[in-house]
Amino acid sequence: IPNQLRANKELATQLNAVIVKEYVDAISGMSETREAFFRLLNEAHLYQGVIIYNVRRLGRDEEVSHKLLRLLLESGLKVYATDRGLEPLERDFRTALEIAMSAEDRRNMLRTTQNGLLGEARNGKLPNGICTFGYKNLIGQNIAEINQEAATTVRKLFTLALEGYSLRAMALEMTRLGFRTKMNRDWSPIAVQRTLSNPAYKGEFHWHWGGDKTNKNKYNRTTW
Repeated sequence: IPNQLRANKELATQLNAVIVKEYVDAISGMSETREAFFRLLNEAHLYQGVIIYNVRRLGRDEEVSHKLLRLLLESGLKVYATDRGLEPLERDFRTALEIAMSAEDRRNMLRTTQNGLLGEARNGKLPNGICTFGYKNLIGQNIAEINQEAATTVRKLFTLALEGYSLRAMALEMTRLGFRTKMNRDWSPIAVQRTLSNPAYKGEFHWHWGGDKTNKNKYNRTTW
């Protein structure tokens, strides 16, 4: 971000423009939840123009990028980008091509990352760690070990299940005994059911890649 702001200031100097205010959103390019961006739109009537680092930084998704650029232009501001120099941005073929190329670069990067993570999963590693109650991640090793304190709670829950307690009865008994859920709450029948049905407790870890929406249903099953 500091380098982007520096480049923006250099272009402002070339435009003989006075920088009135800076708006910074330090978030993922995939997100549309941009407080500073929409604050700028609300205050657009105060300015003549806005400088962005480049159109590719508006968003890494084509739909998001086109939407945000359209909102900027419809606000009445002249929009400049550091890689365009003194030429203001328009919604033309060149801009659309840049947005499309940025999105394709992101998809290629995700595919490369996904292949690496799938390889780790197939080798019995935990690419994104594990959040299963009763385990803790070993940082940097992509493996997990039992969290003995939390595991006591899990073992007690399975013991009650073996004794024939119903889901509701288990929730009441766990709460009565002072056992807490992963979120440090009282037990509910739903929390009990989710815990007992988690395949990790029988040695199976179901991992899915969440970075690419097109592969959201791709799973890798491994045992450890």
